[in-house]
Amino acid sequence: MREWELDTSILKVMKVFFDLEYVPLKTRLSPLANLRIGQTHIWNQYEDGTRTAMAEFAFGMNYRIRESFSLYAKTGILFTQQSSLTPLQLGIRFF
Repeated sequence: MREWELDTSILKVMKVFFDLEYVPLKTRLSPLANLRIGQTHIWNQYEDGTRTAMAEFAFGMNYRIRESFSLYAKTGILFTQQSSLTPLQLGIRFF
């Protein structure tokens, strides 16, 4: 019979990145493109953690509610830690 242990440790992550977002149109509904390049450091089971490069390419739509307030939705592909993910981001932007 196996005994299972509950791992209550908290995974700590630090990201440092350059984020470039482009909204080409000034209309109420506009496409957007996003590029995020940087580095992550995860304190995991390895001594001193693991540091790796990250890159994310995303695209989506921006909906301008007022001149200084908009909502956005974007998705893309994120490469990090020898894997790739598909993030979905929903947000509010204040100018």
